[in-house]
Amino acid sequence: MKKTLNQILESAQPVVNFLSSDSFFSRPYDGDREKFIVTASPEEARYLLGDEWDEWQEIIDAQQFSGLADFDWHYLIGAKLINTNCLGALDKDFHGADEKLTDEGSGANFIEETMLYDMEILLECYANNYIPEIWKDILYVYQHNGLPCGWKGDYPEGKVIVFSNEYPTNKG
Repeated sequence: MKKTLNQILESAQPVVNFLSSDSFFSRPYDGDREKFIVTASPEEARYLLGDEWDEWQEIIDAQQFSGLADFDWHYLIGAKLINTNCLGALDKDFHGADEKLTDEGSGANFIEETMLYDMEILLECYANNYIPEIWKDILYVYQHNGLPCGWKGDYPEGKVIVFSNEYPTNKG
C-alpha cells in the first residue's frame, strides 16, 4: 500500500522533529564520543565532504537499501525537500557552521548539501520501514549537534567522523 507524503512524515517523527529545530549547530557535538570520531576542524570536514566524498558515499550507499527490491519514494520525498528547502531547515541559523563548511573555491555549502541528502535518505528509510544501522547513527549524530562527514576504517569496522561546531558564532 502506497503511503501519502503526510503518512511518511508522520512515521518519520524523529527526522521531522530534528528539521523543526529553531537552529542547528548552536553548541558543540554532545553525543557519544567513543562510537564516533569528532573533529572541530572545518578544514578536515570540508576535505572529507569534498575530496573524500566518494569513499563516504560508497559506504552510506552500500548500507542504505541492500536487499530491498522495492525501496521507493525517492522522487516524492526529494521533490518535497527541494521545494520546501528541506522542510524549512535550510533557512534557519547554523551558527556559523555553514560559513565554516563552505568551499571558498567552488562556493559549495557542504552543510546544506549534506543535510538535504541525508534527510532525504532518512525519510526514505522511514517511508519504507527499514532503517539500516548506519542511518540510525547518522540521525543520532544530527540530533546531537554534529554533522556526519566521513568514515575512518573499513566498513563495518571503523567509525563515522563527525564535525562539531566547537566555536559557534552568534548573529547579532
